[in-house]
Amino acid sequence: MGLCQEVKKVMGSWQYDETDFERLNLIMMLYDLDFTVEEIKKYMKLSLEKNERNV
Repeated sequence: MGLCQEVKKVMGSWQYDETDFERLNLIMMLYDLDFTVEEIKKYMKLSLEKNERNV
């Protein structure tokens, strides 16, 4: 769906952190609640913007 940010690749292995898993969990939950892909994209964009402002 193109909803996750790019994951780091180190020495040929993908490197995930807790934030990556939290983001994926949220995407899966919204999808299970019948949000459309476009609605999920909008929600994730707003969520990421909010997190950037709070840093």
